[in-house]
Amino acid sequence: MYKVTSRIRFKIEKGIGIGVTLLLVSLLGGGLGACASSQAADSLSAEAKEADTLTISVASSLIPLFQEIGAAYTQQNGTTIALNSGATTQLGHQIEQGAPVDLFAAADAMEIHRLAEQKHLVPTSIYPFAIGHLILWSRSDSPIKIQSIEDLVSSSLQTISLANPQIAPYGRAAEEVLHRTALYSQVEPKLVFGQNVRQAMQFAETGDADVAFTSLSLGILSSGNQLSIPSELHTPLEQTIAIVASSPKMIEAERFIAFMRTQEAQVLLAKYGYTVPN
Repeated sequence: MYKVTSRIRFKIEKGIGIGVTLLLVSLLGGGLGACASSQAADSLSAEAKEADTLTISVASSLIPLFQEIGAAYTQQNGTTIALNSGATTQLGHQIEQGAPVDLFAAADAMEIHRLAEQKHLVPTSIYPFAIGHLILWSRSDSPIKIQSIEDLVSSSLQTISLANPQIAPYGRAAEEVLHRTALYSQVEPKLVFGQNVRQAMQFAETGDADVAFTSLSLGILSSGNQLSIPSELHTPLEQTIAIVASSPKMIEAERFIAFMRTQEAQVLLAKYGYTVPN
């Protein structure tokens, strides 16, 4: 079964400009749920059948970036971009199970290469387009001010949220940081896990967590307190995109990846705090 968490579409409407519609697909159960799987597949398939639509599965941390890149691409090429979001590994499982998507943008390279080895992605299309950055984030009105990673052991800090390390690259990176700094055993009782990096940040936004490990690309949109995590404390978060091998829209998918290499896209990457590899 694969789950569709949210879909965002960009479309040029004559005389109107760029319209953005957010479609939420309810998640039914956590088991194999053949009915839920069928309904999700039908919903995603109906959109993907549109001749002028390119469907991209996008890691949650990349959604703000791809909203803007999708809109810019649509304005330039007239092709509707539909975004399917979730944790990287969850999206990979959707593709394994036949989700009708054309491109996969992941928050690290590991899932991309795994799927390419299994022939679910086109190996020659793999494009590592940016390096993501991990931060600690708290609300601006929080009495707890994190000055260093060691502050996480403070008794005044009760809960720390992070994305599920089993399915989300930023969660794995956060866990790696805690191990490399020898803090994990001290803070483990405080840890709460979100299904993806966006949900982990929402826990801190709502006060359900004192602080969250999240992506700079999400934190940059907020007015909260941020502490940058040194990149040497975790495996690089190599943001990577590739074409799904079963896509019937190879040429359009190649055009989109080519657009990712343009100066216009590079400016947007910088806007969301990404580092562009040399």
